[in-house]
Amino acid sequence: MPIDPAIAYVLVRRLSGLSYFPQDEGAVGQLLKAMMEAPTREAAEGFVDSWTLTQRKRECPKPGDIFDYFHPPDDYNLSSPKNTGCPVCGGSGWIWVEKGGFSCVKKCACIAAA
Repeated sequence: MPIDPAIAYVLVRRLSGLSYFPQDEGAVGQLLKAMMEAPTREAAEGFVDSWTLTQRKRECPKPGDIFDYFHPPDDYNLSSPKNTGCPVCGGSGWIWVEKGGFSCVKKCACIAAA
């Protein structure tokens, strides 16, 4: 359930001091709509706190930035099992690889097959 529009409005207003905050009502409405995608008030407040504290350029987020924060692509969800019967990844969908002395993860072949 989306957060209350009044709470979303207060949080979007907190972004109004950032560079490139939209002056157009329709664009502000899109920020509000994206902010209302937060699952909880705390999550929305956490986004605004994090954004305002970590953005070196102090630019206002785009609606897509906010939406993506609350709806990350499935590819980045490392904890959800993809194929519990896979003997290679054990169902995580990811495998560790070493390359040039560095460790990283890559998609398991079972994801492509799914």
